[in-house]
Amino acid sequence: MYKFEKYRNLYSYLDLAVTAFSPASTAHSSIEQAIHAAQRAADLTRQMLAYSGKGRFIVKALDLTELVEENLPFFQSVIPKTVTLNLVLDRQLPSIKADAGQMQQIVMNLITNAAESIGEQRGAITVTTGVELCDAACLRQSRLEEKPPAGEFVYLQVADDGCGMDEEIRHRLFDPFFTTKFTGRGLGLSAVLGIVRGHGGAIFVDSELDRGATVKVLFPVAAAP
Repeated sequence: MYKFEKYRNLYSYLDLAVTAFSPASTAHSSIEQAIHAAQRAADLTRQMLAYSGKGRFIVKALDLTELVEENLPFFQSVIPKTVTLNLVLDRQLPSIKADAGQMQQIVMNLITNAAESIGEQRGAITVTTGVELCDAACLRQSRLEEKPPAGEFVYLQVADDGCGMDEEIRHRLFDPFFTTKFTGRGLGLSAVLGIVRGHGGAIFVDSELDRGATVKVLFPVAAAP
């Protein structure tokens, strides 16, 4: 965690220093650029920690449907106006043991990736929550090497009608720094993978070229208190 704390402290110091200069001064502009660089470095480190499963989690009982609804304006802000965001949410979900910030990052990253696959065309993204029983055969299809025990799971599913993926892209989808975009770091989905791994869950991908994509993440239902 040292590097993340270092970047966060640097950001705080720069944020304080910029107030000492006039907005018209060269120093003010230079400090603002340094602030943006420190923020990007902190974001990158945070995503790498998430991928490795070593992010800092504050785990508590959480309703995934409530989290989606509470953060809906934020999620809508990351997609273009040409894309419709549909919700199919189960309001009787059992709780999961999870970090709310990490769950928010999962939803945001999946929605962002879905919007990018649609591109500049009109399209739709559907976010679904629910609960289901999964046996060992089902869980063997998870993209994670570690398979959770069979049982009851809460799921979050993000589906889009974008460009879809061929076999090669599906195979490398969660590789760190792999991206099909000209710009970008390719860490969004690898961070999702790491967060799901850290919460003992499972992740599934269903996609074909020109037929959209569906990503589904599962988390074990929390034991009753």
